[in-house]
Amino acid sequence: MCDRPFADVAAMDEGLISIWNSVVGRKDTVWHLGDFALGPKGTAERVFRRLNGSKHLIVGNHDGDDVKRCAWASVHDMASQRVDGVKLVLCHYPMLSWPGSSYNGQHHVSGQPATVTSIMCHGHVHGTPSNSRLPHQDAFRIDVGVDMQSMAPVAAEAVVAGVRATMRAGSL
Repeated sequence: MCDRPFADVAAMDEGLISIWNSVVGRKDTVWHLGDFALGPKGTAERVFRRLNGSKHLIVGNHDGDDVKRCAWASVHDMASQRVDGVKLVLCHYPMLSWPGSSYNGQHHVSGQPATVTSIMCHGHVHGTPSNSRLPHQDAFRIDVGVDMQSMAPVAAEAVVAGVRATMRAGSL
């Protein structure tokens, strides 16, 4: 259970479903970055059916056939989305370098603020706010797993806004 704040797996499942549905509306689009469900056959489908939104899967190392057979809108090893002019690279695994990462923080016009061109969104490591579990920190690489995000899905716009705020604060 990754040291999550639940008494047991059943309580964790119910808690995560409730949190998801409190954040995600029926018409929202969600990209799940892997390790969707573990458990006996049928667990993934039982949980999947109860979750709001149009759901896309980025396959994680614990996502077997039971998970992949759910009625996902799409299934990928890796994908990208453009949000507020920023490319979000979506992969279960964190990357040291990803498409567009070499341009992050550059000043494209003299005197203008540095830009965010690409953000790597990942899961896999089950980090926590006090322990990211990554040896190399990068403000443009964001662990969007529930362990890092108060057990809730995080909006892509919030990820972009957070990185931009960090840049404005000069913390990069």
